[in-house]
Amino acid sequence: MNKNRNSKNNLTLAVIALGSVGLFSGNLFAEAANTVTQSVKKESSVIIKPLLVMGYGYGGDDVGTLTYEGGKSQDVMGGSGFTIGGGVMLQPKENKFGAELTFAYKFDSAVATNADLTMDRFEVSFIPYYQVSDKLQIGLGMAKHSGVELTSEIDGGSEERVEFENATGFVGQASYKYSDDARISVRYTNIEYKTSLIRFNGSSYQEKVDGNNLGVYFNYYFSK
Repeated sequence: MNKNRNSKNNLTLAVIALGSVGLFSGNLFAEAANTVTQSVKKESSVIIKPLLVMGYGYGGDDVGTLTYEGGKSQDVMGGSGFTIGGGVMLQPKENKFGAELTFAYKFDSAVATNADLTMDRFEVSFIPYYQVSDKLQIGLGMAKHSGVELTSEIDGGSEERVEFENATGFVGQASYKYSDDARISVRYTNIEYKTSLIRFNGSSYQEKVDGNNLGVYFNYYFSK
């Protein structure tokens, strides 16, 4: 009988001990998880915002002219055109420096009922900036343009195409914040395009086109 009582008492103590260990372990795990969560929150020190960009730039060499009936004409320029694209803004917390990375498509065209002339390209821009004040940013970065082409089409039939090499240029930008999710920017791009190598009569050469332009752009930032 005493042995049975001792066995029951020992079993009860063991169950209590295991329950205590389990409770302690559970509390320890919860505390550790909470500590890790707090650490992750503290380490998330960079604000990341997706963005939409659109705008218009003007400048560069005339690369083609479309003449309409009546004598009116419209030029297509190496740096002019509409831009639309997207990207991301990276802004470290409590820091006045940040950067924007954007991917965009830019085109300029002249269109008639029987002909059209278009110059287009894809642009990748990386612009580090400095937050001068709550409203004003200034930035200086680089742009890579690829797929640069000048195409002309007449009567929906014959098409002529001039391809340019990929080009790298510099970008300067000043931005003004007029709401928490939107900015308007004035941007200057300095870039030059070169045609693919042209071979003629035993010699080879490249045509150069000035793509410098000044533009106004609108950025919309998507908040989480």
